[in-house]
Amino acid sequence: IVSGSRDKTIKGWDINSREEVFTLEGHSKPLSTIAMTRDNRFIVSGSRDKLIKLWDMKSHREILSLKGHTKPIETIVVTSDGMRIIS
Repeated sequence: IVSGSRDKTIKGWDINSREEVFTLEGHSKPLSTIAMTRDNRFIVSGSRDKLIKLWDMKSHREILSLKGHTKPIETIVVTSDGMRIIS
């Protein structure tokens, strides 16, 4: 399970133990939306900081930060082929 929060982090959880297994930090304002690619290789996050970030699930590192929105990101959808992010 992956969750995004007002504390500006993304957390991964082990469903069996119910314990946190990783934390991703990089947004400067609260998260408003997250999505995963169908193959579970990447997490995409959107925040009130107007940024979209792409994270690698294996390394738990930020791969890409997309700038350009003039308003906070409210929704993100990853296409079924994993090739496009819609916000």
